[in-house]
Amino acid sequence: MQYLLIGFGGALGSMLRYATAQFFPDKTGSFPYATLIVNTISCFILGIAIATFSRNIIDEKQRMFLVTGFCGGLSTFSTFTYDSFRLLESGNHLLFVANNLLSILVCLIFLFLGLKLF
Repeated sequence: MQYLLIGFGGALGSMLRYATAQFFPDKTGSFPYATLIVNTISCFILGIAIATFSRNIIDEKQRMFLVTGFCGGLSTFSTFTYDSFRLLESGNHLLFVANNLLSILVCLIFLFLGLKLF
């Protein structure tokens, strides 16, 4: 049952990630908006899930579905790293710095907001 919950959550997260990438297509050397958006959403949901689980609002199965499944399928740290590498490789140093700072700071803020929401 755990694998089904995680798999279903992961499938939904992956589909949302793909849909976001289609809505914000990545052009070589441009800012990776889709990756920033899905990582921000994932961190926010992660914060909510952790906070609600610690307060016994959601159970272990719901936590697995949200944290391991959905957020795991949605979050794209490996894509973030590759996007950063491509920006460096193409000589877009300012966008490289902006991508790294924004991704880390915005995701930390949204994780905090998610934790404090509950």
